[in-house]
Amino acid sequence: MFDFSTPATGSARTASGAAAVLLLWLAPAAAVAQDLPRVVIVDDGEVPAAAGEVADRLRGILEPLGVEVDVHTPGEPPATSSEWTGLARRLAAERPATLAVAGWLRREDGSPRALVVVEPVRGGLAEIPLAAADTETEGNEALARTLEAGILGELLPELRLLAAGSARPAGDREPADTEEEPPGPAEPDADGKAALLFIGGGYTGEYPHPQERPIHGPFLWLSVPIRPWLLPTLGLGWLGIERAEDAAGEVSAHRLPASLSVRLRLEVGAAAFAAGPAARLDTVFVRRAPAEGDERDMVADLELHVGGLVSLHLPLPGDFEVIVGAAVLATVMGDDYGIDGERILSRSAVRLSWLAGLGWNLGSR
Repeated sequence: MFDFSTPATGSARTASGAAAVLLLWLAPAAAVAQDLPRVVIVDDGEVPAAAGEVADRLRGILEPLGVEVDVHTPGEPPATSSEWTGLARRLAAERPATLAVAGWLRREDGSPRALVVVEPVRGGLAEIPLAAADTETEGNEALARTLEAGILGELLPELRLLAAGSARPAGDREPADTEEEPPGPAEPDADGKAALLFIGGGYTGEYPHPQERPIHGPFLWLSVPIRPWLLPTLGLGWLGIERAEDAAGEVSAHRLPASLSVRLRLEVGAAAFAAGPAARLDTVFVRRAPAEGDERDMVADLELHVGGLVSLHLPLPGDFEVIVGAAVLATVMGDDYGIDGERILSRSAVRLSWLAGLGWNLGSR
């Protein structure tokens, strides 16, 4: 399928291949970051200076095309497909314009036996066997030329298309002594492990129709994913004070909402969308102050609201993400509040909500 035997040159074929790759990857990434596109070479520490030499050879070829070449040294070299994919996704989250992450698997004597190339957006991976080189210099030259052909040729676009179609690239084979990964979306964390816990907080507000004034306040949330794409989420917060008055007196209400939602998360490039049904139980503390007399009282009541929400998640370094979202909730249980039978604070029919906050993925700790 791919011919890596001939070194890539500055020919029209090379330029057209590079242009195809850049158009395919940079359009979604530019919406998130203004960084130049880059290729990352993983330094496994087995042969000192090997990754640096390969990166230096590639820079002379790729930097005139506006593609940077970086070297990354992980704490522990990835050894399986899931570890390579997890590392590539983490590097792409730190810098969305990452086109490819590449490195090699080695024999017991330290010589390279296969080249690994990962397309981080969809997680497509290819493992390309390499023949033993006579010298270390020849081996690095072969790796640089193979990477050059893979990056400027047709390898990355095909990896992305195969991954998008739920097909595994032909070179992506786990060792015989490892268990086969179950099908499903790629893990969103640093090392290919399931995310265990998301926490976050921020500020939320809403307009309770038909009342006139919006209310707002802080909130916290906690999510324990059942799957990387299925996120049950519990939220707690405070929505400030609702007030209304007329000739009979004044009514004010403190609202403490507790929400439960089940969201489906969809990766879109480096960002993600989440949407799903939501229910919210509000504990409402109502204070009534009649216009005449000093008799004031406070009662607690419960309100139930159901509807749906949608949110956008933008990644930040360090497993953080910016979250913005909106929700529409219909009131199915609630009361009017008043004094001496006169309604002052009306029950809402629908509540239009918004939120903005910061989340942190503890699953990769």
